[in-house]
Amino acid sequence: LSMLTTPIFFSKAFAQIDRLGRVVAAFENEPGNLAAMAEHWRDCVPVFLLTDFNPRHAGEKLPDRVRRVRDFTTAAAVVESEGAK
Repeated sequence: LSMLTTPIFFSKAFAQIDRLGRVVAAFENEPGNLAAMAEHWRDCVPVFLLTDFNPRHAGEKLPDRVRRVRDFTTAAAVVESEGAK
């Protein structure tokens, strides 16, 4: 069970990050965690990492504005941009 699945952890972690400044992007490989981040930081670009994640969460909905990337190495790693289906 990920620590990010608990509302108390989200609340504390998000508050701590908020104190650092504006969040422009959120990177995560767990759909539910990314959805919570995108909901909290509505102006950020949510980026879903196509890496191993807990298969129990495979059915969780990603934010509509999500971008998907395989890795951080090249621009070619982007597999789906905002608005693309």
